[in-house]
Amino acid sequence: MAGVQDGGFGRPTVSASANTNMYARQPSSPSTSSMIGKRKRGPDDMDLGSSSDQPTSHDGSSTPGHNHTPLFSSPSGSTKRVRALPQGRPLPLDRLLDDLDRASLKRVLYELCARHPGLQGEVYKVVSPVTVSDALAKLHAMERGVNEAFPLGGDRSGEYAYNRVLPRLRDLQLALSDYLSHFLSTATTHPEHTFDFLDAATAIVTRFPHWANPNHNLAKREAVEELGGAWQSAFRLAVSGVMDGELRGTLASGLDRLRLHLDPTPSPLREAFNAITELFLAHSHPSQPPTHHQQQQQQARVTLAFGFGNRPFA
Repeated sequence: MAGVQDGGFGRPTVSASANTNMYARQPSSPSTSSMIGKRKRGPDDMDLGSSSDQPTSHDGSSTPGHNHTPLFSSPSGSTKRVRALPQGRPLPLDRLLDDLDRASLKRVLYELCARHPGLQGEVYKVVSPVTVSDALAKLHAMERGVNEAFPLGGDRSGEYAYNRVLPRLRDLQLALSDYLSHFLSTATTHPEHTFDFLDAATAIVTRFPHWANPNHNLAKREAVEELGGAWQSAFRLAVSGVMDGELRGTLASGLDRLRLHLDPTPSPLREAFNAITELFLAHSHPSQPPTHHQQQQQQARVTLAFGFGNRPFA
């Protein structure tokens, strides 16, 4: 055998070249190296060699850096939104106004208009216009309040009854004056609305209580005088427009409604009726003043209705 020599005592010896070939490192089998290279990665291992997990530089090369994994992730991989904590804030305006009663709401509105006078015009634009029926509903409710203030027994025209009724009676008179001014402003455009209100307001004033003390009746007398002047103003404002057939009929109807509130005794309402009658006749025949015959016809109409006698209008 090549490379084997007799070393004595019957022992073979191996040459250096054979010894070298014997102890040369043999390559590992493919299966062993493959198993080592494909060892299953544990959950704690970091795949630093993966180019997909590494941030890239501007030139496209992979650069080492931190792994930008979201701090909070849902199991499906979507980012969890962090909810903001509730913050304090004032109540919305509609909720704030819900807690106010009618009187408080009016007080707030008055205070705002007092601080900012320019808001009054804006309020008139926003609030719906007051109709005749709205105003009369309010006045009739106030009139019922006056009647309910009377004591159940005793003298209804005495001092005790007067003191009980006076606050509500004053409120009613002030409301009448305010609504009266409002509806006079519509006499030019809507005279029929003005006459509707004047008719109802006159009926309310004539039902004012009569007191035993004459001084307590001054308020009623002042209200009647204000109404007499309002009737005249309404007619003068109405006839300032075009006198067509419809307007003439409206004025005649208003004159008849005023006539129903008259009594045989002199009063501001009767004076207003006389002045309006002359005004109406003059505008019915603008080319000439009322004839004596026309005046007599109107005189007879008033006499038959109230028995005034042959008293002149003026």
